[in-house]
Amino acid sequence: RLLRIDPLKIKVGIPERYADNVEEEKSAQISIEALDEIRMARIERVAYGANVQTNTFEALLVMENPDRKVRPGMIVRAKFIVKRVPDALLVPLFSLIKKADRMVVFVEKGGVVEARTVIPGAVEKNMVEIIDGLNPQEKVVVLGQKDLINGQKVKVMDIIDPLRNIPLTEVPSL
Repeated sequence: RLLRIDPLKIKVGIPERYADNVEEEKSAQISIEALDEIRMARIERVAYGANVQTNTFEALLVMENPDRKVRPGMIVRAKFIVKRVPDALLVPLFSLIKKADRMVVFVEKGGVVEARTVIPGAVEKNMVEIIDGLNPQEKVVVLGQKDLINGQKVKVMDIIDPLRNIPLTEVPSL
């Protein structure tokens, strides 16, 4: 029995809600857990019909494997870019609070917090896109927000860059 392992062909299932956004000839990021490596693959084909048992659409990916470290049967995870939002407004996922039937963040202004209803969008790792309800220059409370009430006075300790999780400025006590 002969096996061709360079390039490798990888079959993955794409959930039906993303199937129309995955395009042939584009790239996918492949995470190979056994090797603790990430590689890129080309999307060769996306099926037009769904697997009725899993409700996923099969995609065939082609990945170069010149070192032959990736072997047939290894488990991989594929990550596809389904949408790019260049000017997306992101906040830490944990800053969102579920209140009844809405999502809320607390915004600080002048030492007082305001509960702001927001519409969340895409989630990437520990960040969530805010589609509506927040402006880029507003300060979102990310520590102690679960115990806050609308109009409560607060003391700002640090302003954090949420993408790198580092303090930007020390803010004097109010």
